[in-house]
Parts: sequence; structure tokens; C-alpha cells
Amino acid sequence: MIASSDADLVQAFTAAFTTDDVESFYELIDPDAEWTIMGTGETFRSLEKIKQLATLCRDTGPRRWSWH
Repeated sequence: MIASSDADLVQAFTAAFTTDDVESFYELIDPDAEWTIMGTGETFRSLEKIKQLATLCRDTGPRRWSWH
């Protein structure tokens, strides 16, 4: 989905992030984006690294970070 306004972007992000629709989430992320985990200070730079974070969140037993 391509967001045509800020409100569309927020709605698309919320829908993807809260339903584990990771493919739609990835479509919203710029390839050069940075995602920082505020509690740990870890920063994931690039879409590929953010994908690794999403996989880690999904696959860990007791979640280190909550995906939703």
C-alpha cells in the first residue's frame, strides 16, 4: 500500500504493526530507515536490519521486544 497522506500512513502502519502483517509493514519502511529500541539504545539501520529485528521479535520465546 502506498500512503497518500500522513493519516493514511498512520493507519497503514497501525494495521500492519498490530496484526503481524509484516509484508505490508516492510512496504511502508524506507530502505534507508533506522529503527531504535528506546529501552536498549540498539539501532537497526536499513530495511534488511529492520527485517532481522522483526524476525527476532517474532521468533523469540519470551519476547525481548513486543512486536504488538
